[in-house]
Amino acid sequence: MESLQENATLVKKVCEIYEKLSKLETLKPCKEVDNLFTELVHTCIPHSSINISTLLDNIQEIRSKLIRLCGEAEGHLEAHFSTILGSFGKPLNHFLTTPITSSLVVSSTTSLINTIPPHHKPPSMLHLWDLAPYPSPQ
Repeated sequence: MESLQENATLVKKVCEIYEKLSKLETLKPCKEVDNLFTELVHTCIPHSSINISTLLDNIQEIRSKLIRLCGEAEGHLEAHFSTILGSFGKPLNHFLTTPITSSLVVSSTTSLINTIPPHHKPPSMLHLWDLAPYPSPQ
């Protein structure tokens, strides 16, 4: 079980990363943006017993703003990889070469495997929709 000090350190670190991200001119993919989001992911990966609902109001506000920044950055990342895919003569031949689409396929395949009863024939065609944010694979 984490100590109060460890939880406070985690919250402080996330707030520091938010401050850095919020000061950037753009969240379009670049080394600085990639590094900050990688740091955020690595900071948040270990399990924590922090009860989000008990955080102070100003920390809750930072959390909400950080979630919006993550969504904005994800939009830029998807646009970036869509542009790359669109630059190919046959984009579907390169569909699995981008982290966004390959993680979407893995997630969709896993969902499909878990929802189709074993005695049913798998579908011959799938349509993929991006319904949730995915972390950027590094």
